[in-house]
Amino acid sequence: MCSLVPETSPTYRLAYGKSATAAGPYAGNTNGADSFLVIHEVPGHTGVVRFHTASFHNGPVCIEFYLFQKGPSSYIELIYQGPTLATAVFKSYHNSNHVTWYHSKTYLNVPAGVQFSITFQAHMASGDVAIDDLYIYNGHCL
Repeated sequence: MCSLVPETSPTYRLAYGKSATAAGPYAGNTNGADSFLVIHEVPGHTGVVRFHTASFHNGPVCIEFYLFQKGPSSYIELIYQGPTLATAVFKSYHNSNHVTWYHSKTYLNVPAGVQFSITFQAHMASGDVAIDDLYIYNGHCL
């Protein structure tokens, strides 16, 4: 699951797949045989699915991953939060209908020593959302 911890969501099907999905990616980004995380649309249901990272405290990070968003109204937001930080959206992929894997690099400037975690929040309405090849590393995005 790319080291992400899911919140429970009885409304959506979560899959860690290696093969084509009906409405989502047809293969993983790396070589077509690798695993990826996909959240499947369930017709008639809308809502939010969240996945959390472990806590960090080593300063600014780059979040790099591949995103697949098929559908007119399902999308992902990246959120940071921590004991001394207000919860905030720092990147939104709203209105981004990607029918192939989209490469994203996002820099998050959090001071060294401040504890925080990152949440991938999928807003599900119509279409599937998938992520693959997630890397989170210290410093600016290369």
